[in-house]
Amino acid sequence: MPDSVESEFLALRETVRARFVGSAAAEGERAAAPARERVPERLAQAIWFERLFRADGLKTASGKPLQILDPGRWNEGPGPDFLAAEISLDGRAVKGDVEVHVEASDWRRHGHERDFAYNTVALHVCLWNDDGRADDELHNGQRIERFEMGAHLFPDLDAIRQTLSPEDYPYDSQAGLGRCHDYFVAEDESLVRRFLRAGGRERMEGKTRRLADQLVGENFGQLLYQALMTAMGFKGNKALFFLLSKRAPAEELLDQARGFDGRERAERMEAILLHVAGLAPKDDSLARDYDPPTLEYLNRVNRHWADAAGYFADRLIPPTRRWQANVRPVNFPARRLAGIAHFVANTARGLDLFTPFLERLRLIMPGDPGARSMRAFRKAVEQLLTVDAPEDYWAQRYTFEAKPAGRPMSLIGASRADSIAFNSLIPLLLLYARKRGERALEEFAWRWFEGFPQLESNNVVRFMRYRLFGDDARGKSLLDSEPMQQGLFQVFHSCCNNRERDCEACYFLADKRERT
Repeated sequence: MPDSVESEFLALRETVRARFVGSAAAEGERAAAPARERVPERLAQAIWFERLFRADGLKTASGKPLQILDPGRWNEGPGPDFLAAEISLDGRAVKGDVEVHVEASDWRRHGHERDFAYNTVALHVCLWNDDGRADDELHNGQRIERFEMGAHLFPDLDAIRQTLSPEDYPYDSQAGLGRCHDYFVAEDESLVRRFLRAGGRERMEGKTRRLADQLVGENFGQLLYQALMTAMGFKGNKALFFLLSKRAPAEELLDQARGFDGRERAERMEAILLHVAGLAPKDDSLARDYDPPTLEYLNRVNRHWADAAGYFADRLIPPTRRWQANVRPVNFPARRLAGIAHFVANTARGLDLFTPFLERLRLIMPGDPGARSMRAFRKAVEQLLTVDAPEDYWAQRYTFEAKPAGRPMSLIGASRADSIAFNSLIPLLLLYARKRGERALEEFAWRWFEGFPQLESNNVVRFMRYRLFGDDARGKSLLDSEPMQQGLFQVFHSCCNNRERDCEACYFLADKRERT
């Protein structure tokens, strides 16, 4: 990452801190910033909520068989992290709340054994059982089992960290205004704007660094494919899409499609992706009362798979309901995989996916930096990423059992294309430009970033907008582009230390000696 980008954000963070500490709102307020956790606790909570574990063989730290029937309701207020969970513990049905930590020793570190509010906890969940204990004590003297998630993750933690977005999950709606609120609504607006914009750039640098990590041992075509695959996912199943991109890589998918053209080329890729993902019906299920178009499609897909099965047989993803958990029908995975198949089939030349895509991107890049030219470019990129394939089986279907929708639907729609452009293509372009030393291309990528309009807001944006600005008009006037919204994410991670329920971990309130 260029030093200038990092220095800009960190320098502005120190400027804001100095001015904030000197303001009346901050008098007498000091709190020590905790050491950074290797994994944010919120990520551990999301892993529990999405049940990102192997399908069977779960056991508590004491060795008792465990089944997770319902992870519970995400608690947006004080108390245990999840409410009204349902589990089977050693064959016995148990209902109660669940508390989740990164390290098991956090139970005592946070004082839960002295807090009667946690007497309702039925299971203590941790990512790592760092102190080796088998259970924990409640305020009322009862003991509860521990479950160490790290020993049962599927896919692995690296894939989960690459794909799961903790900001997609609920944030404490009762947290209220932050201690910095009075400062942010009174400070010079140009400084606040510079600070948030620098935060947005630093967050984009983080996305670029993650792609750089993925590039090790891969090429840019595979990187583009992995980015598109992950973008097709929703919350907990993003990790499955990422895993699928590794088990059915772009070059191997293209190699298996040699000699096929048009619709048949895309359908052959669909066949491989559906079967490796475990989403194709088993042979004995064909006895169901599928309609004729479905049977015809399955016959074609299974013929393609019969040719390729031997090549991918040892890479099949075990069947899991997580593919469709909490996903709206229009986003069901089979439809998304069909969109990927058509994009790859229509874009690649030979085994190369990235070069022809970059060539098409360069053709629509504007020669001048004007706002009108950039708007036209963003629209052209949206069209480049959108997949309309009305002849495809999935253009009118949600599942194999569902009736046709009546009219064709986009396999990759405009709003998803915009999200892919911002979150995947811009960091990919930055990384490529730096690897190739193309300064002009990097500058263009940043210009594309700077003018990107707002994407749909999510939980962190709404939460941080209120924490910093409350009902003040700045909450709308300042957040007028996606880079500014991304700045809120960076402030949450870098200044709030990912803490939502209070301001005790605030960077601005921390004593400087304890931060160095």
